[in-house]
Amino acid sequence: MAGGRFREDLFYRLNVVQVVIPPLRARQEDITVIADHVLQTCSTKMNKKLRGFSQPARELLLRYSYPGNVRELENMVERAVALGRDREPIQPSDLCGFQACPYLGGEPQESCGFCNEGLTGKPKKKELSLTALSTAREAFEKEYILSVLERVEGSRTTASKILGLSRKALWEKCKRYGIPSARDEGDDD
Repeated sequence: MAGGRFREDLFYRLNVVQVVIPPLRARQEDITVIADHVLQTCSTKMNKKLRGFSQPARELLLRYSYPGNVRELENMVERAVALGRDREPIQPSDLCGFQACPYLGGEPQESCGFCNEGLTGKPKKKELSLTALSTAREAFEKEYILSVLERVEGSRTTASKILGLSRKALWEKCKRYGIPSARDEGDDD
């Protein structure tokens, strides 16, 4: 909406019920549950009898940040099932999927998230695109406002106090950045 590529009136027509689901990296307890379910489903579909995940593979699953969210986890587990050996547990090298995988003694692969952050336990730093300072400042401000609103469950009153802004100033910034109201507070939010 802020970029003019989506009509504001259409957004509000479609935005009847807003469902906010935190990213997978914020729901650590769901990772193994989802991975086990996908493993079971894919094993049946591929007619393989795998013995779950090895402990190192489970630890690797829990260390990764999943920028692709649940879909990325599903794809990784499906690949691991395809690569896994029948009647054995899934190994870290099955999750990585590269023949020259560091879990098999090879070099880390640039395009593999497990290689890049799984070995260290730290997410790979994103390279910042070079842009004008004002553009970078606006992007940071939008992300920060979104993060504060998420932590206060969408309460713009509480968020405005934390941010040191008046409610009107916060409302204007949200409108400018296309941030919808997460809940109805009974006022002009």
